[in-house]
Amino acid sequence: MANNLAHSPANDTRFADLLKVAAQLGKTEGKAGACRPMLAKHTVKAARDGYVSTESPKDANGKPLPDDAQRLYEGYHNARNNNAVYDKQRKDLKVRASETRTLIRLGCMTTLDAVQLIARAEELWLDLDSSVRKSAWQAFVDVAKAQLADDSGMISDDQIMQAICKSEGKVATQADILKAAAKNLDRALQAPDADEKLHNRIADLMVEIDGLLAFLGNKATRAADLAKLAELQAKYGMAA
Repeated sequence: MANNLAHSPANDTRFADLLKVAAQLGKTEGKAGACRPMLAKHTVKAARDGYVSTESPKDANGKPLPDDAQRLYEGYHNARNNNAVYDKQRKDLKVRASETRTLIRLGCMTTLDAVQLIARAEELWLDLDSSVRKSAWQAFVDVAKAQLADDSGMISDDQIMQAICKSEGKVATQADILKAAAKNLDRALQAPDADEKLHNRIADLMVEIDGLLAFLGNKATRAADLAKLAELQAKYGMAA
């Protein structure tokens, strides 16, 4: 049966319109994933600037009132769920409010610029593969915890990496760091002020990094093969 189109195919723009809808929906979802991490960044900045705190307010009768952390996260949570169509978040308000409180404590530190610390954590997080890194919100919270536990000054990149990687206490591997370097070099090529004279030199560095990653990959494969061989030898009494 032939399609019953309201307009001739030549003038039918419905698929083109659908492509626009698809692009807009993708754009909306992409931005939505950044909302909670953005809340973390705004919270740290607000604490640094002195208009949110960890104080526990009370009413005229001495009864505890919600503090800034609770009010902030409940405001986010309720507004999100009121507008969510399919995936309303469960009520984990106590945990999230506590994490928000941690971010506020970080922002209140006077021995360092907490906003600068979170910005650096974000740079390192963006350069990691998604299979290695925690969610952005959790990464920022764990960076805050690491910094609050260290009173010797701003924590190092290695400490930040330990905080933002999925496995507790995990330090990025050599391959992870090389991959991050390759991403930064690619960003350098795309920078608005990119110098054409440096293009070939940067491209050569990226090729060199690809070679190093290939070597590390082969090395890992060889190590796995040797481990498997050793396992078989032990199991069946094979001679080395």
